[in-house]
Amino acid sequence: MKTLKSARNLVGGDTNPRNLHAYGDTDGVGIEAKLQHPLGVHFIPEKNVIIVTDTYNHKIKVVDPFRNEIFSWLGNG
Repeated sequence: MKTLKSARNLVGGDTNPRNLHAYGDTDGVGIEAKLQHPLGVHFIPEKNVIIVTDTYNHKIKVVDPFRNEIFSWLGNG
C-alpha cells in the first residue's frame, strides 16, 4: 500500500486560499476540480482512494490522492 506523509490540498479550491467562491461541480485534477460543500470523507485502503460526499451537487466522488484527481462516481447533480 502506498502512503502519504503530510496533509495537503488534493483537489478543489484555488491558488488563493481566501477565495471562498472557488466552488462548483467539475471533475479533474488539482485546483481545476471543483466541489460544493464536501462533507463526508472515507479512505478505502484496498483501493488507495478517498470517497467524498459532494453534498450541494448531490454526488459521491472518488479522489485519487496520488494523482490529485477527482471524478464523479454516483449521482447526477
